[in-house]
Amino acid sequence: MLWKWRNKSIFEQGFSRPLNPASSLLSSVHQFVLCQSVDSSTLTNSVQQVSWRCPPLGWTKLNVDGSASSATHIARCGGVLRDVAGNWLAGFSVSLGCCDPYEAEEWALLKGLEVAWSLGVRRVIAESDSQNLINLLLGEDGSSAISLVAFQIKEFMCRPWEIKLQHVSRFQNQVADYLARDPTFNSTFIEYCPSSLRALVHQDCIGIIPPSD
Repeated sequence: MLWKWRNKSIFEQGFSRPLNPASSLLSSVHQFVLCQSVDSSTLTNSVQQVSWRCPPLGWTKLNVDGSASSATHIARCGGVLRDVAGNWLAGFSVSLGCCDPYEAEEWALLKGLEVAWSLGVRRVIAESDSQNLINLLLGEDGSSAISLVAFQIKEFMCRPWEIKLQHVSRFQNQVADYLARDPTFNSTFIEYCPSSLRALVHQDCIGIIPPSD
């Protein structure tokens, strides 16, 4: 700062040094510290937004996803239930025939709720990376018309259990995405975590942020 003032006094006409240099220096340091704290907070929030989180005590987390081929229109859906430690409880991965990606997302949530109910789970946090589907089910899209599958989902939500719906990024939904896309899986109930998914499940448990594309 002192060097900067010296150069300005030499090369800039009309420049005069501050009357209280010490106060100006302290103010600059304070502004720098504030900027550093904002950057740190922003980074922390970014980490929290893209890493999968274990559910709180007493809850089970359901992640679901749907996919459809743009070439064949053949769709699939998949999902996984995990406990408070991120351990695999059950999964599913099935072919849906011909439908669009949004319908596949609906089927994924419905089938995921069916699996959760059949296991006796009664407090579920259901996560999907389909913002439109979550908005529809929460009544935030302003539409009164819903599909038959969405109606069935709402019926499931009215059963005697607690369900929280949450939208997440695709980075937080990687295990479900894998199950929805891999055609080697075809089961309405996968009891044990497949070996090909163990690394992803472990990454979620310890909060590793997946690399961006």
